[in-house]
Amino acid sequence: MLQHSKINDMDYTDELKQAIYNRFGVKNIRNLEKSGTFNMATDGMDKLDLRLKSTWEILYRKFVGIIPGEENQQEYGCIIAVLVLMKYTRAGKDAHSTRALLI
Repeated sequence: MLQHSKINDMDYTDELKQAIYNRFGVKNIRNLEKSGTFNMATDGMDKLDLRLKSTWEILYRKFVGIIPGEENQQEYGCIIAVLVLMKYTRAGKDAHSTRALLI
């Protein structure tokens, strides 16, 4: 299980990477980049810079789940993310979906 420790950011990033590798059944970044499953899953996403921790966080959130420690996050960016989701998804047009999204 991923455990975020601000003390050792390198280990945290390595844990993010390993979770993504496990999700796509690969052993390292080279195999990940060559993975047809990974390429199909990320098709349509902005260009991914796998040198950045923020890219690994995006991939983790999209393909693995909520990063531990972010479960109950209630910051400004979270509200903006919900508003963006509402604008660009069906949830923005359907009251029942919007309510479900916000729960």
